[in-house]
Amino acid sequence: MSFLRISDRKVLSWCLYDVGNSGFATTVMAAVYPVYFREVAAQGLAPNLPAAYWGYASAIALLASAFFTPILGAMADMRGSKKQFLFLFTTVGVLCTAAMAAVGPGDWFSALLFMIGGTIGFSGAIVFYDALLPSLVPADRIDTVSSQGFALGYLGGGMLLAVNLLMIQLLPGTLGARLSFLSVALWWTLFSLPIL
Repeated sequence: MSFLRISDRKVLSWCLYDVGNSGFATTVMAAVYPVYFREVAAQGLAPNLPAAYWGYASAIALLASAFFTPILGAMADMRGSKKQFLFLFTTVGVLCTAAMAAVGPGDWFSALLFMIGGTIGFSGAIVFYDALLPSLVPADRIDTVSSQGFALGYLGGGMLLAVNLLMIQLLPGTLGARLSFLSVALWWTLFSLPIL
């Protein structure tokens, strides 16, 4: 466990960001939101459409991220504004994630818009988050610190997912799922504060 012991405050704040955004990766991208979209938001659509629409929206989000982030990354490097861009993309991701809690039965279009916005926020923020590391530690520590952030992120994302799955099981109807989206937004915000 000494691998996860972090004494440098700046490094700890960098690692904690991974704890925060990993809640989005586990709950929203992987486990809960895709099922919520299919079972709740896509109600009323023909049976073949939810998967198709989800695929199109995912492609739009990833293509937009792939197109814009290299441009923004170059701008951030030239201007030295990595933290400002990290804040901007994190804010977009958090707000879209919180908005997912308002998605109800048949709100498939809004659900997809929030997913696209959240994914762009998540992907864009990662570019600037990763770009901050070389300014925090010497080159010979980058791999170690990156691994620490990754490990803590998985632990944090997994813990939040476990809590969210428990909420979904215990609360009636869609309340647990909706609260899980709010919990991700809050989790991401709280663990982002030290680095922002």
